[in-house]
Amino acid sequence: MLTVAEDAPGGEHTVSLTGEGTMPAVSLSPKGLEFGTQKVGTTSASQVVTLTNTGVVPLSIEGIATSGDFAQRNDCGGSLAAGTSCTISVTFAPTAGGDQAGALTISDDAADSPQLVSLKGEGRGRR
Repeated sequence: MLTVAEDAPGGEHTVSLTGEGTMPAVSLSPKGLEFGTQKVGTTSASQVVTLTNTGVVPLSIEGIATSGDFAQRNDCGGSLAAGTSCTISVTFAPTAGGDQAGALTISDDAADSPQLVSLKGEGRGRR
């Protein structure tokens, strides 16, 4: 409510104000990747994660990164229009034997940033 007071006849005037804030919203599919067993020193085939801006305003992408023995390439750029998607290709290249875990991390201006995708694989053999 906006109220304007003045010293003229009628004195006070009010106006109702309404509004709704908007933010981008993110959907990831899938939320986890499993690469199975991969020979140490080799690189797996890529698996794809789809990042979708389900909001009504553009999504500003600040960074996309992986941890552990995982790598990523993407076609997302720095911004994603409302209602559109981009893809992130992830590979697994174990440097040691045994179970390996990591994460794909997407940092952006959505309310739930950063978003995480779990990554799992197993290295087989020795380098």
